[in-house]
Formats: sequence, C-alpha cells, structure tokens
Amino acid sequence: AKANDPEAVEERRKQKRIEKLEKRIKALQKKKAKMTITKRSGKYERTTAEIKNKHKRQEVVIKRRMEKNAVNKLKTLETKKMREELGEEKVPKGTTQTIESMRVPDETLMNEEDHEDEDIIGEQSIDEFMKYFNRE
Repeated sequence: AKANDPEAVEERRKQKRIEKLEKRIKALQKKKAKMTITKRSGKYERTTAEIKNKHKRQEVVIKRRMEKNAVNKLKTLETKKMREELGEEKVPKGTTQTIESMRVPDETLMNEEDHEDEDIIGEQSIDEFMKYFNRE
C-alpha cells in the first residue's frame, strides 16, 4: 500500500530530482575549478585587446566565456535546487519585464470602472463628436 501511495511516490521523485541536481552542481563546480584562469598575484588581469597574438587572444576569450557560462549555469542549478526543496512560493521565478508591463498607465484612457462614473457619462452625453462616433 505504501509503494502506490501518490504522496510517497511524489516525495521519492522529488528526492531523485534533488539528488540529480546536486550531482550536476558538483560536476560543474569541479569543471569550473579546472577552468579558472590562474591570476598572478600582484599583476593585473590583461584585457583581450592587449593580447597581440590572435590565437592566444581567441583562446583567452573562449576560456573567459566558458567560465562565465559555467558560473551562470551554476547559479541556475542552485536556484532550481532551492526551488525544488523549498517550493515555488518560497523561491519565486520573478516577472519578465516586457514593454507592456513597464508601460506607465495613461490616465486619459477609460478603464472598465470609468464606464459607471456619473461625471464621465455626463461628459459623453455633452460630447460634440459623439454623433460621429456612434454613426448617427
């Protein structure tokens, strides 16, 4: 009876997903540790523009890009793990900023609530262009 209990099955699946995420995080951390460019103490890190040799410059750019991608991937995996452990409510995904969501509401436009407002209804009855828009 316990094996077929839907709550127990879901809990086991959740634990499996968490273990899988932990494995991926550990593997990425190992990979990232190998990839990091060793910085010489006392010396500044050179920009890619300062490297004259084309092939060396390309290698450095690719290594830095791979490092950056590894860091970003690590962050996403850690947030996924947190979301899996704590739940969606505790670790929200955030809202995307679209043009429409960032738009400042225009106060000259009528809302659904404005249709019942007595002042606006009175203004509409006086409006000289109302006949044109109602096709009268």
